Amino acid sequence: MSSRSTTDGTRKTSAARPAGSTGTTGVGKATSTSRTTITSSTSISSRSGTKAPIKTSVGVSTSTSSRTATTDATGSRINPSSSTAITPRTTTSRVASAGTSKAPTATRSTADAPPTSITRRLAPSAAFMKAGESNMNFNPSYDDTPVGGAKKTNKVHTFEVQEKKQPATGKVLEKLLQMAQKSGNLNLSDRGLTYIPTDVFQIQELSFDNPDDKWWEREPLKKLDISHNSISIIPDEVAALGEHLTTLIVSNNHISVLPTNLFQLNQLVKLDLSYNKLVDVSDLPFDEISTLSELWLGHNQMKRIPGRLRGCQQLSVLQLDHNCIEEIPASPSFPPKLRSLQLGHNALTTVPASSLQNLSQLTDLGLNDNRLTGVSNLSPLTRLSRFDASHNRLNTMPSFGRDSLVKEVLMGFNNLKRLTEDEDFFKLKELSVVDVQTNQISEIPETIIELRKLNSLDLQNNSLSSLPPQLGFLPLLKKVVLIEGNMLKTYPRPEKGTKALLDYLKTRLPSTELKKEITGGEDEEGLSKSFKMERREMKTTTMHSASSGKMNLSGKKLTQVPDVAWDTPNLSQLVLSQNQLTHLPEQISNLSESIRELAISQNRITFLPDSFSSLHKLTDLDLSSNVIARFPIQILSLQSLRSLNVQSNRMTELPSELFDSLPQLITFSFAYNSVKVFPTFQHEKLETLDCSNNKLTNVDASCIRSCPNLSSLDISNNDIGVLPPELGLTQLKNLNIRGNPMRALLPYMDKPSETLLKYLRGRIA
Repeated sequence: MSSRSTTDGTRKTSAARPAGSTGTTGVGKATSTSRTTITSSTSISSRSGTKAPIKTSVGVSTSTSSRTATTDATGSRINPSSSTAITPRTTTSRVASAGTSKAPTATRSTADAPPTSITRRLAPSAAFMKAGESNMNFNPSYDDTPVGGAKKTNKVHTFEVQEKKQPATGKVLEKLLQMAQKSGNLNLSDRGLTYIPTDVFQIQELSFDNPDDKWWEREPLKKLDISHNSISIIPDEVAALGEHLTTLIVSNNHISVLPTNLFQLNQLVKLDLSYNKLVDVSDLPFDEISTLSELWLGHNQMKRIPGRLRGCQQLSVLQLDHNCIEEIPASPSFPPKLRSLQLGHNALTTVPASSLQNLSQLTDLGLNDNRLTGVSNLSPLTRLSRFDASHNRLNTMPSFGRDSLVKEVLMGFNNLKRLTEDEDFFKLKELSVVDVQTNQISEIPETIIELRKLNSLDLQNNSLSSLPPQLGFLPLLKKVVLIEGNMLKTYPRPEKGTKALLDYLKTRLPSTELKKEITGGEDEEGLSKSFKMERREMKTTTMHSASSGKMNLSGKKLTQVPDVAWDTPNLSQLVLSQNQLTHLPEQISNLSESIRELAISQNRITFLPDSFSSLHKLTDLDLSSNVIARFPIQILSLQSLRSLNVQSNRMTELPSELFDSLPQLITFSFAYNSVKVFPTFQHEKLETLDCSNNKLTNVDASCIRSCPNLSSLDISNNDIGVLPPELGLTQLKNLNIRGNPMRALLPYMDKPSETLLKYLRGRIA
């Protein structure tokens, strides 16, 4: 495609190091390979406007000899397994008009040279997918269905069937290069590439058989997209694009190391290296790209944050999500102009206050899906608009500061006992979205009325038994999610909608004067007829009659169980959840002949009485969300137990005889404790085991294999570094390993369990 005159009147192609050649200084090495040359019967115009006829000849260039290959009439090598002609990669050697090789001279001619044959370099078909291959992409993404604009973190997978792209062989690549010369944008995404065609780096020098091609009108290459390929190396030649390239997208490839020449792209504004195999970039000189504004490094395997980012003075977007990052340096680590910082889906346990203190321009901070137990004061982040710390282990809401402009606070799936400890939280004048679903919040303070711009409030799966009436008078509140997981017995049913709930709350204020103070004189006129009917209906709602054999005393703020519970004959189900119980009395033995189901979750239980062991007919026991430090040994006497839930306590170990003592056990959860050692056991009936959110460091595959009915195992969010391949031989159907420091299995953490188990089976020697 490109040519220049020599003294013998011929033209030779521009020399370029092949993609994947050696030259990465200290960052990965690759060996150079021999090249294949090919000539075409078409003609290519040079800058001078002359056209050179191209003779058909194919040869393989080596250091000592040339050899011919089987070709078709056009000079393309034939793939024996298909009818598709394959155009091999070329070198810089020149082929004479008669078809024999002739060494080029190094001296340039200053006179017009007569037409002669030149080598036309075409992209190697080996670097591209076959024309008939499917172009279906699997893209992990997140469900962005908003709760009042809040980004949810539920993982979903989508298959995108895109229009099939032709492999960029021969004329297809030539056409793409010509288009890029006119637009300055070259899109080679999803072309089955295994390396970057050398012509990309010489695009300004290439000439084509096109009468409209005017080299002086060409646009320099400003954007290069090589995403969704199988490229493993970025060659040193990339530095040739440094004068003009502003956007480089290399996402969804197999890059594991970066060449130092990459950092000579001194005009680069956006660099996307996400969805690759990068492990350590901590010492690479990102600060040498002074123009860099966006850096995308998500979905890799990095354990450390790049150490030379602070010098990137123009950097505003930094994506580090979905890696294995374990800590953030205490000293200021990030450039001061950063607006978006995404650190979700890593292994962080803390965020030092000093690491964020200089980020006064930050508007979006993502810390979701880590192992955080605390987040420092965020008041220096005065422009913060969105804060996502969902799916962590946080016990308290961070302080934002009275002057914060935060609009969205996403703190779902944590361990919050209260909405906030900081009264300044209710001074946040811009706050519109609060998501605290799946916590342990038992009360919403009346001061929530001060959040005048609140639009969406997600409170599902907490410990709420009541709501403050003031909530009904928030002027912009459009969505309150209470669908499940709370004990709000006297409130409108969820299907009645938010309006019915808010209407009801408006009637609950005890004082007309207080109501006027809040509403500015608003009265109850206009309340819908349907609401009034709902209100009358709710007044008739009571708990289950004791005579039915079921008693529900949940959410009553009980500090002790009333005697009626122990004196009711034939009581088979007793619910004592969401109270303030610290212990159970010895009278519980009165229920030994009748009780089948007992729920004592979300209390303050620290131990069980000795008489608890007499409940020999008990089949379902829920002790979750209490403060039990040692596994109650009384439970080991309950041989009829089928379901046991002790999650969200303070246990550090499990008794070795647990599984042997409970032969009927089918479901067991000890999630959200601090257990360090995986239990040793074998069990005939166990089907579901939840060990998530502990401190486990290993998994005993032999135990899992000895449980013939175990189909679901959750070991997510532990400290397990290696997964035994023998797990692939088990009967498991669901295996969750997310949130563990397993570098080798990072690509499989979000894949279906079947894919992960198949991979493990393949690892068995």
